[in-house]
Amino acid sequence: MKIILDTNVLISGIFFKGPPHLILLAWRDNGLKLIASEDIFQEYSDVCERLREKYPGIEFKEIIDLIAVNTDFYQPKKLTSRFLPIRMMINSLHAPWQPMLKPS
Repeated sequence: MKIILDTNVLISGIFFKGPPHLILLAWRDNGLKLIASEDIFQEYSDVCERLREKYPGIEFKEIIDLIAVNTDFYQPKKLTSRFLPIRMMINSLHAPWQPMLKPS
């Protein structure tokens, strides 16, 4: 089975036991195939770097290197103009939480 691993699942799987950890074990044991774009991989790297700075005793290089070598990378397709950008969709909503959004 191919999966795109959410960054939160990756980090939870590294730090804690439970379903995210089981996903990483299944990937390690070749039960799952990880796919990612360059942007997703960069997010993995960036988050791990921030955590390494916050928790100096934890080394993430090995897991990032494993992901880099054992992941099928893909190039996401560009959205066509028939799709509205997220910001336009949010701005068109009239919801109670809208004032909490910061303008870009």
